[in-house]
Amino acid sequence: MATIIKKPSGIHAAFNPVILQVRAATQEERESGIKCTLSSGARSSVIGREFFNDLTRFDLSGILKYRFTEETADLPQPYCFLDGRLAFEYGIDLSASTHIAVNAVAQLQRNPDMSTWGDRFLTDLPAIKKYRGYPLDVSYLNNSRSAVIAFDGETLNENDPVADLHFSITIPDDTASVTVSNALLPICLLTNSGEKIQTNGLRDIIVENPAQAAAQAKGGIVSSCTPGSPCYLRWINRLGGFDYRMFCLNQVYGQSVKMQTVVSPVIDDILNAGCTDYGIDAEVVRTVSVGAGGLTGIEYNELLNISTSPRVEVWDVEVRKWFRVHVASGKFEHGTRDTRKEIELELTLPTLQMQF
Repeated sequence: MATIIKKPSGIHAAFNPVILQVRAATQEERESGIKCTLSSGARSSVIGREFFNDLTRFDLSGILKYRFTEETADLPQPYCFLDGRLAFEYGIDLSASTHIAVNAVAQLQRNPDMSTWGDRFLTDLPAIKKYRGYPLDVSYLNNSRSAVIAFDGETLNENDPVADLHFSITIPDDTASVTVSNALLPICLLTNSGEKIQTNGLRDIIVENPAQAAAQAKGGIVSSCTPGSPCYLRWINRLGGFDYRMFCLNQVYGQSVKMQTVVSPVIDDILNAGCTDYGIDAEVVRTVSVGAGGLTGIEYNELLNISTSPRVEVWDVEVRKWFRVHVASGKFEHGTRDTRKEIELELTLPTLQMQF
């Protein structure tokens, strides 16, 4: 039986090379090659390779990057779910192992092995803003496999830590912070009637968790009022989570129409004819231009990622659903001496359904 020399890590970016290296163990394998089966859910793919000097390698990324789905699955823990657009589990028969592929990519000289990233929220935005009535999910990398979650200091799953390596959390309205820890969070002292015991200064008395080296990731949620002319976007970032941005005040909507096919019917009765030609097919392109100014370097770089994201969506307030858009080609520039930066993006909206 062939020997596995190298296999993917337990959780990794799907859009970098994902290498499985195998050494032949028998003469039959050297002559006939070897096959590898990848399975995820009900889907499976078989790849064949020949050996050279007893070695062969498979780059699994060419298959994995097409396996992301629209499926979501709720977890037993409140507000937690798995998102098939961001991550999925797959198996490799040759190594008898299972792995998590994440909709992420690492740049040159960065590590695509996400098991080395620790426990963290999968966003680099400096502030997470929550607008009342608008959805907000944050994704979490859970290498410790024991995530305990708290909203505003109130633990949600004290006796049932999340064990999934990658999961998402839905943030409800009026939440000021979300904390994820690999151990129980600090708790407030309560009376027998369930009321918090406070000092004379009306501060809660808190018992700190005695666990040592408990890793915590805390995200402050900035509760914000809905601005005028809102345009709420989300996009998949390079870390394997969704980032969000509320553009406001001034968007420019455009629509261009080009008649593709015009026919000229034979006119037998010129007296009663209503036209000499008419269109039977048209091409319509709808766009919206959004922009933001006064950005820090970090904010600018994160918004610039919208232009290369594999999935960009706009929230439809009327039907309360996301719809996909894509960024029209453009050129983005900024000066290194500019302390504050600005960006403008043109998004192509879904094709208009017409009566042709």
